[in-house]
Amino acid sequence: MRPQSRPGDPRCQGATAGGPAGTEGGLPVRRAAVAARLDREGAGRMCEAIERYVEEETAVRAFIQAGEEAIGRGELFTQEQMEEWAESLGRRDAA
Repeated sequence: MRPQSRPGDPRCQGATAGGPAGTEGGLPVRRAAVAARLDREGAGRMCEAIERYVEEETAVRAFIQAGEEAIGRGELFTQEQMEEWAESLGRRDAA
């Protein structure tokens, strides 16, 4: 699971720790560098990233929900059920 940011989280406020190799400063400096390389405004890039994150997170949650529903209908097996089945393969009394 991804770490959740909180209000005042330095990752979103521009911590002063250095960025990737050759980059000085915190998040605002790195964000501006990316925007300049892409010839776009930083706010636009951030909105695109947020939209992409929301779409991906929504898809993951829908996938998980579909799997849970399939398990409930008996169409799929849980990890625990598969382990129990695998362990039963070596037992003579398993039927």
